[in-house]
Amino acid sequence: MSQGPESALALVDGLGLDSCHVFHAVRADPLRRLGRTEEATGASRAAAALAGNDAERDVPRRNGEALGGPV
Repeated sequence: MSQGPESALALVDGLGLDSCHVFHAVRADPLRRLGRTEEATGASRAAAALAGNDAERDVPRRNGEALGGPV
């Protein structure tokens, strides 16, 4: 993030960890900072869907709702 949200997003996307809920939760932040709200909400939804328990689902769910969409 020290080089901006675009650089952070490129680094995260390069990891290829699509099956990991943390990947999507982390990805949502630079998307939000870039104003890509719909994609950030989608990343939060993916994180919540892949999470293994309610505690892990809580943060992406709240973040997605804060962006204006149900998660």
